[in-house]
Amino acid sequence: VVRQAVGDAMVIQITSESAGVYRAPEQIAMVEALQPEAVSVGLREIDQPEIGESGLQQFFTGMASRHTMAQVILYDVADLRRWQALRARGVVPDAPWFLLFVLGRYSAGQTSSPRDLLPFLAAHEGPEPWAVCAFGAAENTCITAAALFGGHARVGFENNLLCKDASRAPDNTALVRQATEAAHALGRRLANAHDIRERFGGR
Repeated sequence: VVRQAVGDAMVIQITSESAGVYRAPEQIAMVEALQPEAVSVGLREIDQPEIGESGLQQFFTGMASRHTMAQVILYDVADLRRWQALRARGVVPDAPWFLLFVLGRYSAGQTSSPRDLLPFLAAHEGPEPWAVCAFGAAENTCITAAALFGGHARVGFENNLLCKDASRAPDNTALVRQATEAAHALGRRLANAHDIRERFGGR
């Protein structure tokens, strides 16, 4: 229905996240059955003993061969180090992967701070572009910090309901608009669907 409404003007990204319900084999099976244009994948959720490194290799290689744009969710620096190890050993093949650094996921009250980005920046050594997502009223500040350091942003009601002045956002558009304003203030150009497909090898 969404594709019928917007055509190719939007990249439609699904998520394979467990939501506390689905186990790794179910998450992987869903992605392989649906074969979406883009998907977010929580590394620690699928990096499970029942999958093993051979299963991870098959999963990531399959996505790369289908040109599925994959955003790999990393909740902390330990996740980032694990990703780097899998890449170094060839378990994850070369492809235009996109990393998502989750800020403040396990902080008190699940409230993010721009300081939460610093450990990720210090540990990130690979070529992969990255984005952040953040929780609470400081979401926009975190996104602005990411833009300042060359990153990207995942914004919206999934993680936060508040505008930067701590008022309740009237809709998701208000949060996206704030992020757009921050990008413009820093001279960052906004990508369109064509740009995204060009950068990440989408179908």
